[in-house]
Amino acid sequence: MLKHHFEIDPEGEWALEANPRVTTTEQLEGLFDLGFRRVSFGIQDIDPAVQRAINRNQTSTQSEKAFYVSKKLGYQSINFDLVYGFPLQTRVKFRKTLDAVSKMRPDRLAVYSFAHLPWMFKAHERALREQDLPTAQEKIVLNLDTVRHFTEEGYVMIGMDHFALSGDELSLALEHRTLHRNFMGYTTLHGLAQIGLGVSAISDFGDSYWQNPKELDDYLEQASDPKPQRGMKLDEDARLRRQVIEGLMCHGEIRSMSSAEAGLIFRITSRIPERPSKALRQTGWSVLIRIASSLPTADVFSCATWRFLLTAIFNPRLLPGFQEPSEAVSYTHLTLPTKA
Repeated sequence: MLKHHFEIDPEGEWALEANPRVTTTEQLEGLFDLGFRRVSFGIQDIDPAVQRAINRNQTSTQSEKAFYVSKKLGYQSINFDLVYGFPLQTRVKFRKTLDAVSKMRPDRLAVYSFAHLPWMFKAHERALREQDLPTAQEKIVLNLDTVRHFTEEGYVMIGMDHFALSGDELSLALEHRTLHRNFMGYTTLHGLAQIGLGVSAISDFGDSYWQNPKELDDYLEQASDPKPQRGMKLDEDARLRRQVIEGLMCHGEIRSMSSAEAGLIFRITSRIPERPSKALRQTGWSVLIRIASSLPTADVFSCATWRFLLTAIFNPRLLPGFQEPSEAVSYTHLTLPTKA
C-alpha cells in the first residue's frame, strides 16, 4: 500500500518491532524480502516468576530463536527491549537476564524503568501487587547494575536508557555529538518530518505534534472524511523546553546557559510544590538517577549548570522519607554498587 501511494527511497531504512512469542521464521523471512533490515524484540525479563507476575509467558528459547533466525537471515541491526522495576525482580534474577542477553549480543539495547501507574492504567491496578514491586532504592541499584554490566560487556551507553555496540551508528553519533532524540527514541537524523500512519500513530513536523485516533472505527472514519486531529503546536517556551530536554537526554548537559534557558529552568523549579505528590516524587527521582547514571564519567556533575539543574529540579530533600541507597554513594561522585 505504501509503495502504491508513495515514492519510496530505495536507500531508505525499514524497521519493525516484533514479539518473539508470536513471530514466526516465515514472517521474518517475508519482511526481510520486503526490505526490512532492522528489528526490535521485546524481551523485558526472562525470569519465569517475574513473567508470571506481569502476565507474560515468553521462554528463553523463544527469545533466542527470534534473535538467531534474524541474525541468520541478515538483519543488520537487532535491538532488545528490557525493563527493570517489575514485580518480584531482584538483583540476582535480573543479572541472569543480563547475562543471557549478553551471550546473544544484540546490536542495541533499550533498558526502560517500569512505571507503575494504576491511576492511569487499570490493568496495572488489577494485575500487579504493589507489595511485589521493588522499592525506589532497589530500582536505582537494578539500573546501576545494568549500566555497569553492559559497559563492561563493551556496549556504549546512549543517553538515558539505551546501549549500542561501539561501532554502531548511535555510538558514533554520541562521540561526534550528532545524536538526537525524538518521541520515538534516539536517532542520528534531525529535523525530518515524521508522518504516522495507522491507529494512534503520532506525527511530528514543523513545530507541531499530531496523533491519530486510538480506536479503529474512528481512524477509518477519519481516513475517509478527514477531521481535526488531536495535536499540539509548540510556542516559543515549548520549543526552548524541547531543546533543553534534548540536550540533557542526549549529552547530559546544557552547553551554554542563555538567559532564556535560565528563565525556563526558573519557571520549572518555581512550580515544584513544597511537598510533591507521590507521582512527582517517583518520576523526579527516577529521571534524576537515570540521567546521572547515564553519564560515562564518574564525575557526574561536571559543570555548574548541570549541577544546578539537577539539584534545583530533583533535590532529594524534596522527597519526604527518602533514604540514600546503602550501595550507591554520593551522586556528586557516582560509584556503582558492588556486584550482587
